[in-house]
Amino acid sequence: MITKTLTAAVAVAALSGSAMADLIGTTLDLELNQSGFVGNLVGPTGGLHTYGTIETFTGPGAGDKTWDAMSPAGYPGYDNSILIDFTNFQLPAFYALGPSTGTMDITNIAEEVAIGSVDAYLPTNPGVSVALSASAAGNSLSVSWDAETVYMGNPVVPSVVVVWNSIPAPGSLALLGLAGITASRRRRRRD
Repeated sequence: MITKTLTAAVAVAALSGSAMADLIGTTLDLELNQSGFVGNLVGPTGGLHTYGTIETFTGPGAGDKTWDAMSPAGYPGYDNSILIDFTNFQLPAFYALGPSTGTMDITNIAEEVAIGSVDAYLPTNPGVSVALSASAAGNSLSVSWDAETVYMGNPVVPSVVVVWNSIPAPGSLALLGLAGITASRRRRRRD
């Protein structure tokens, strides 16, 4: 009896771990828009990002402004996360003449994003959201933050972590439910 119960528990754990698609190696499309005096004069930047890597994107404007995307950033409580590093982006130039908002749009995610799970945090202040707005639709998300808040959070390495949870594929949920029912029945027989 103990062996059967243990086998069912292991099956449930294995299925719950595989219920979410693993994004490592998948390609996401990142687009950063930076509003404000400088940001409004130029277009968005970004491009394709392979989840599980560190990539550098150039712009907006002069080629010396770059930002890095690193994933996964491993933020607690979330399935997925990307660290956006603005060390070489010259953020103060954006908010020096007034408020400035950064917005990250991520599309072509290999799984659906759970509505209400999208957020943004400073790595130096975990658990305190800096998102001004956040939304999800299908396999896309959008989140924005105040540029000055991000810079003042750590002027040496200004960065923000974009986080979200995934919705398991319907087939994975069915298998997970079936494993749970099997484990439950085996426990009842033993009692």
